[in-house]
Amino acid sequence: MFYVIGGSNIDIYCKSDKELILKDSNPCKLSYSFGGVARNVVENLSNLHERICFISAFGNDHFGEAIKNDLIKRNVDLSYCLTVDGYSTSTYIAILNENDMFVGVNDMSVLNKLDKKHLSVLCDVVKDDDLLFLDTNLDRELIEYILKNIKGIKVCDAISANKVIKLDSLTKYLTCLKMNELEAKTLSKKDLNTKEEIVAYIKSLISDGLKEVLITGKDYLYIGNNEQIVKYKHNAYRQKPVNVSGAGDALISYYMAMRYKGKSIEDAARIGITASVLTVDENKSVKDMDLNFVLEKSKEIIIEKEN
Repeated sequence: MFYVIGGSNIDIYCKSDKELILKDSNPCKLSYSFGGVARNVVENLSNLHERICFISAFGNDHFGEAIKNDLIKRNVDLSYCLTVDGYSTSTYIAILNENDMFVGVNDMSVLNKLDKKHLSVLCDVVKDDDLLFLDTNLDRELIEYILKNIKGIKVCDAISANKVIKLDSLTKYLTCLKMNELEAKTLSKKDLNTKEEIVAYIKSLISDGLKEVLITGKDYLYIGNNEQIVKYKHNAYRQKPVNVSGAGDALISYYMAMRYKGKSIEDAARIGITASVLTVDENKSVKDMDLNFVLEKSKEIIIEKEN
């Protein structure tokens, strides 16, 4: 069973075909989709037909109902979700100046309504062999409570350089942590400019108690545990990505699902990398694809393994 705790957003994109003019009305093309790291992970896992319980908070509004109805159609258990009056469902708005980000704003305040009291019931629900995923949209105090009090195989996505610092001194309670290179630099307080520096940092995390570490870059993935540290390098991005926002979510979703099923690190890495690469060709944050499709596409990707 997979338990996923964290953010669930409506992502709204406003794209202008011309240079934006400040303090004026600008015509744009507007689109929206469901997002949020934890919610994206849930959707990816649902494409793999896993049993999932999602724990998040929603406003009592149209967007909240839309997200919940979509998840219900995917057979996701929402028994422990909150619907809060007086709050808006978490919303992310991106203003795009032609093809580049101009500014992004978000309101995720409703997620703060998740607290220890509400999550305490999970202490008796989640079993040692269940997989528990959380993102760093949760506040530091709640993350610490989850890691120290709720059972399960605990996996976390760092999300951003600003939010990864919430994990300072808490990584030893995790089974697996995924970070990109900027997030790893922020958490380590080191430059990490060379392979030797990255390997040394992974070793320090493992010696402190973390079981498995993933650090991603544009064309590489480091994976380390107490037996080995391997760099997987690929050249899979053959064209300009359409939307990179869900790439990391796909990687960790497929990787942890494969590891949970007992697949080797190498097999899980290949599947995770492939899922990530396929996702960036989508306008949405999640690509609708099952495991057989990903396995078939993985044959087209050359991945070099460096010990």
